Amino acid sequence: MSKVCVLLVVVFSSFKSISACNGYTLKLLSAKSCDDNSVVKIPDGFGVTLDNDCNLKFTGCISVTKPIKTSPGTYLVKKPPLPPLDGEVDYCDVMTQMEIPTIKQTLSAMGVPDKCPVAAKDYCAKPNNKVNIGAFKSQLGLATGTTTMKLAANHDSGKTCAEVSFNLSKARKG
Repeated sequence: MSKVCVLLVVVFSSFKSISACNGYTLKLLSAKSCDDNSVVKIPDGFGVTLDNDCNLKFTGCISVTKPIKTSPGTYLVKKPPLPPLDGEVDYCDVMTQMEIPTIKQTLSAMGVPDKCPVAAKDYCAKPNNKVNIGAFKSQLGLATGTTTMKLAANHDSGKTCAEVSFNLSKARKG
């Protein structure tokens, strides 16, 4: 389940506002660092678009301010009326044990390495890479509403903390 949460974070943390893919609209309500000294930062300008064929296309860069060799952490996902989902995860393990192909495709499209160690630098989206999420299109209704996530990692080089909130909705017919 933690791999699914990481996928949600990777895919949804940078949405501004999109409308496509089976009529759903996704809007980022907030995305912020819990700590000004976070090792991993998503600067303004990082974004994603979703086309009618359910392809995600990323733009911008992600900044890694210090090298990362280890990345144990925690996550908390809230999506009322469901109970909160929380747990511990090793983000480096998630990157290397990719049982969900969409995670690897998303990291590649964003220009992010698919394993640790991760060098300190800006990782920029590859302009022509797309990630198709059509396989999840029938499940988007389960995520309708506002979702908030808090992610934390204790890297060997420091800490990362992020809070993300987004809303997924579908226009009503009639």
